[in-house]
Amino acid sequence: MKKKGILSCLLTLGVVSSVMALTGCDSGNSKDSTPGGHVHSYETWTVLPSCQEMGYIEHLCACGDRYQSDYVSRLDHTIVIDQAVAPTCAQEGKTMGAHCSVCGTTIIAQEPVETTEHTEVVDKAIAPTCTENGLTAGKHCGVCGTVIVAQETVKANGHTYATEWSYNETHHWHEATCGCDVKDGYSQHTEDSGVCSICSKVVHPTEGVQYDLSNDGTYAVVVGYEGTETNVVIADTYQGVPVKRIGDHAFNGCSGLTRVVIPNGVISIGSSAFYNCSSLTSVVIGDGVTSIGNYAFSYCYGLTSIIVSEGNVCYQSIDGNLYNKDGTELLQYAIGKAEISFTIPDGVTTIGGSAFYDCSSLTSVVIPDSVTSIGGYAFAFCFSLTSVVIPDSVTSIGGGAFYGCSSLTSVVIPDGVTSIGDYAFYYCSSLTSVIIGGSVTSI
Repeated sequence: MKKKGILSCLLTLGVVSSVMALTGCDSGNSKDSTPGGHVHSYETWTVLPSCQEMGYIEHLCACGDRYQSDYVSRLDHTIVIDQAVAPTCAQEGKTMGAHCSVCGTTIIAQEPVETTEHTEVVDKAIAPTCTENGLTAGKHCGVCGTVIVAQETVKANGHTYATEWSYNETHHWHEATCGCDVKDGYSQHTEDSGVCSICSKVVHPTEGVQYDLSNDGTYAVVVGYEGTETNVVIADTYQGVPVKRIGDHAFNGCSGLTRVVIPNGVISIGSSAFYNCSSLTSVVIGDGVTSIGNYAFSYCYGLTSIIVSEGNVCYQSIDGNLYNKDGTELLQYAIGKAEISFTIPDGVTTIGGSAFYDCSSLTSVVIPDSVTSIGGYAFAFCFSLTSVVIPDSVTSIGGGAFYGCSSLTSVVIPDGVTSIGDYAFYYCSSLTSVIIGGSVTSI
């Protein structure tokens, strides 16, 4: 019953409002009247207050006149908190703020917060291998993934190989030193007079070379030659052990010998080993030789070429002559050369004992300022030598240095020389003038 009463009242009010809206200004329901006799008749309605505007009752006459009354204060904003946003290394953050959820008015503005520093993570370097590229060390941010220090590609190393040859009876190759199971230069031997021309492996040793075993039986020594071949290749092994030495006088007086190949396994050449091998023109010395005895190639009048393997750590060959590995000592001039003059290379500091012994072709030798010492019998029996200039750098001249140089006519010994050995100019039968510097203290 109560609900029905309310509904009846609302319907009654609706009818009244409609009547009022349709009633003319001259009806009795009026508030004011105009001077012309017009009487306003207003429709009214309520405007509710909000957080932006006050509330009031609006009055509107059909003639357009209107006014407001019964003002009600604005409502408070409906505040909503805008949560703070933490900054990251990739995006700015925001402070906490507030706004009205009804009208959207900003009550507390959110301020930007600068981005944070990157969280650095180290990207470890990756070492390259023989076949795969590596990477340098780098850095990136562990939060946003930004690359801070880019990793650079490091090219693969490629395989590395030993410089010396490895070989068997049929093939040769360079072993890998990088740990990989690969070979470089693997190919069959190319024989040249019993020796592989590439790796110096003895393919066919010469018959007639005589060997003896060492006292302990661990290696063999060349002691002589009774063969007829003029081109001799010494064997790598004898009775199952390596050939390591060429004994003293082993080939002494082998006048028919023209060429000898010394394999890589040999470590020493004895004194006078090829003494008076007058037809010997070429000697090939392998990697392993570390010592050469006195007079090893004396009286080898035909010797024009001493060849040393590049892998030898003690000796080298320059223009067919024998030097120590760093080129500071001239050990043996190939005395069979036809040249009449020779210039010792710059950098040589020592002319070895007997280096030019019995070289009959040379008439002139130029000694550079780098030389400080002339060894004993260095130029002995150089019968054709007429001119030699000893530079100021020389401090000592060995005994018999110019022994038997019968064509030498004059010598100037500079002030730098302090000692001259015995018989230094003995049997220099043409020598008419010797000038000795003031620094010589012993002759």
